[in-house]
Amino acid sequence: MGVWTSALTRRRAAAIAVGTPLATVLACAAPAGSGAPGVRTEGEKSTVVIAPPATSLEGFSANYQRMKPITDFLSRQAGITFETWSPTDYASTMLELSRGKLDLAWLPPLLYAKSNEDGVATAALKMLKKDASGRLSATAEALIVVRADGPQSLADLKGKTIAATDPADAVGWLFPAERMAKEGVNPLKDAKIDYRSTPHGTLIRLLQKGVEAAFTTPAAMSHPDVLKVEKEPDKATRVLARIEGIPLDLIVLRRSLNPKTTEKVRTALRALTDTSKATVQDQGQTRYLLAVFGYDGAQEARDSDYTRVKEAARALGIALKSK
Repeated sequence: MGVWTSALTRRRAAAIAVGTPLATVLACAAPAGSGAPGVRTEGEKSTVVIAPPATSLEGFSANYQRMKPITDFLSRQAGITFETWSPTDYASTMLELSRGKLDLAWLPPLLYAKSNEDGVATAALKMLKKDASGRLSATAEALIVVRADGPQSLADLKGKTIAATDPADAVGWLFPAERMAKEGVNPLKDAKIDYRSTPHGTLIRLLQKGVEAAFTTPAAMSHPDVLKVEKEPDKATRVLARIEGIPLDLIVLRRSLNPKTTEKVRTALRALTDTSKATVQDQGQTRYLLAVFGYDGAQEARDSDYTRVKEAARALGIALKSK
């Protein structure tokens, strides 16, 4: 088991239900015929199965309820039925994609890159969130921060303990770790990682002096839980690095899905990008369908949009393709 997969087995899973270990899936080869590029072995399908983001603490029933307006909308747009399969974690999602049980699913960028390199999945729809100016953006920003009296540079973090989120997270792990590696400190080898479930959780850990540095986000600086610990976190900390242009989660399609079914699914997903029409009435208010998972919009995605994700993984020595 490699350095990265060993780290994955130590990850904190407070934000997701416990299921198949993520490291187990990443360490295994894709099953034969699971979705190699160009291989199309299925007939058309009248029902496709989608997995929502694996982030719900409330369990299966809550995810089904969240997904019902989304699957109803997609079914109307595609002329075929969309059904929900609710994963216990992203390891389950990746495994069932490779087995062919799932046809499309939400994945973090790094796990998409793994599935794409294994020939299992292709990018379909990228999630958007509003940035600080209120504009929709397909990317996020990460910070590497220390306490105000902490280390002076990224190079000084060698041998230190760093709070980070799940190793599959592009914002809370992958891109900040790559930025450190450019300074000669690969966190997988040259530092100790204290895994937290959220960016504000990593910042709280830093403020409470449990670690020497944290991978976090600008938004975490004003999170209510952080402000309970420190009224002025921006003054109590110092930013060593700011990383921009980090892609958000995306919906992927299984590559072995029948071409005609794929086109119907893509048509339905394309309709989700219209925030004025892809809506539901919720307690008298009109709400965008994907807002239930914290997204403000969506945009069609291409595999080439995630080249930087693969580059970042390789810079850290993370093997994406299964042997």
